[in-house]
Amino acid sequence: MTTRYLFRAALFAVLLLGRTARGQELQWKYERRVNFFTRHESDNLVIRGHYLSPLPLSHDEGTPTFVVSCSFASLDYIIISTGVAIHNEFGASPKIRAQIDDDKPKVDRAVLALRDDSKTLSFRPRNGIGGINMLFAKKYIVSVESYGKRVVGMEFEIPSDSSGLLRYCGIMTPKRR
Repeated sequence: MTTRYLFRAALFAVLLLGRTARGQELQWKYERRVNFFTRHESDNLVIRGHYLSPLPLSHDEGTPTFVVSCSFASLDYIIISTGVAIHNEFGASPKIRAQIDDDKPKVDRAVLALRDDSKTLSFRPRNGIGGINMLFAKKYIVSVESYGKRVVGMEFEIPSDSSGLLRYCGIMTPKRR
């Protein structure tokens, strides 16, 4: 009788845990933004990532974040908030190393992508380190190097549900080769 009871309890636990895990699937978080100075409105889809080891010595709370910013059903920018200051003075040219899933990493200079706060990277849709393909990956890994040392490493799990990308940005899943 105890074997039967243990089997039922184990089966119940497995079914309960399986249902809970399935209900917590990764999703894009939607935010509507309005710049009151320019009156520019944008639809933002946001996911949170995590830092890779070793953790940066000083970083902002709540980061890193990966944002897809669209307006009028068109992709404007892909924004990555690192939460870490990236130094680029005195001729330093920070590098961005990005990897989509298990593909070979791509490297590009970060100076053009670095925003004024020195903590945020902003890319146009046709950038050299991923482009729209990064939005349909399973995971996207980004690291930034300055003066030959890694400043920050981040990993983002990309949601498999791309309906928000189609609805707000007009982006459809690319065809597989």
